Amino acid sequence: MIEFALVAGGHMVAEVRDEGAFSPSVEIRHSYGLNPKVFPLGTAVPLCVPLRVRFADDTLWVNPTLPLIVRSIYAP
Repeated sequence: MIEFALVAGGHMVAEVRDEGAFSPSVEIRHSYGLNPKVFPLGTAVPLCVPLRVRFADDTLWVNPTLPLIVRSIYAP
């Protein structure tokens, strides 16, 4: 399992979780929709950042430099 975020201006503006069988050094290529509230991003360059990874042996890696969360992305 991997959770990653769309980060703009140092703030996390969207988050997604993907589950499956992944291999080391193999790019994960999926398309995800975004809530329209994410835009506009302004002049910020968006980045895709890994947040957490749970491996098959159940070990967990957490990004030591998590971005700031924009709580409104979790509002209904």
